[in-house]
Amino acid sequence: QTFFDSGSKDDGFTNRSSAFQGWLQAGRAPRKNCGYAMCGGDVPENFGLIFLDNHDSQRERWKQQPGSKPSPVPPVCNWDGFDIGSCRLNYKYGMQYSLASRFMLAWPYGDAVKLMSSYAWKNFDDGPPGIAKDSLRQNTPSPVICRGTPTSSPVKKDWDEDSIRWVCEHRWQGILGMVRFRRVVGKTPKVHSTWHLDEGFIGFSLGDVAFVAVSRGFNSYTGLGSNRTLDLAGLPTPLSEGLYCNMASEYGPVPEPERWSFLCTGGDPVEVNASGFVVHGSLPSGGMVALHTNYTFRGPADYYADAPPVTRIPRRQPSQAAWQQIGAA
Repeated sequence: QTFFDSGSKDDGFTNRSSAFQGWLQAGRAPRKNCGYAMCGGDVPENFGLIFLDNHDSQRERWKQQPGSKPSPVPPVCNWDGFDIGSCRLNYKYGMQYSLASRFMLAWPYGDAVKLMSSYAWKNFDDGPPGIAKDSLRQNTPSPVICRGTPTSSPVKKDWDEDSIRWVCEHRWQGILGMVRFRRVVGKTPKVHSTWHLDEGFIGFSLGDVAFVAVSRGFNSYTGLGSNRTLDLAGLPTPLSEGLYCNMASEYGPVPEPERWSFLCTGGDPVEVNASGFVVHGSLPSGGMVALHTNYTFRGPADYYADAPPVTRIPRRQPSQAAWQQIGAA
């Protein structure tokens, strides 16, 4: 719910970017402080199965009442800021769905995580590709070809109506990298050094092994959110000096640390100095950066030799005002 702008197309939407920081309280803040209708029941963390949607909940809003005529379903939730009703994130939300999936894998909560892998649909009861309606015996034809990772929120019409119907959310860029991230971080490291900017940027560190930064991004349907790329230079991390690959943007599976190739497939590495501060690195709108101590880039030491110098920030925990200044730089 912290993800969605509230309101409707008719009445106008309210920018809820500042509520994005609520992600940093998942499983941490007392339930009595939760300001949403869904906060009624507690599930002990050691029994928690964390997921975004399933094959029913993802299309609940597309279910028609008997005898009713089909009507367009908006690609966002129309809600009042308190009760989200039956609206859930699904692949049609594009980059936002990808971001939520990767954050779910990064945030140390729950006993297990369940990822979605679905196919495109227009109506509630649409079946898999190549299968006749109500068939119990047909198998989907081979080969199975998946759509690419969406690049907008929500997805564009041509992406949603592509003849390739396998969506394969679990294969989107960065998802498998974050599966490995969750495994290598484990359950021991604690969250610390959390920060947020009201325009929709958040971040945190995990023990002395990982650093994460997330951008809520821009929604083209509501016209709200930030299109800004955040310069990460000056932000503190718990990491040693070096160049780190962004596991949240890696393509395909990422191997165990002992089999790591020390090459980044998802973009430029992030540089951290001897004091643990980011020297070079950026967070694109709607993107995510996840660095782990074991997944470094073994390229030229002068990778950023031609980049302009950055101002070094003293090694201390900045106040919220300092974070705001960092984000505006």
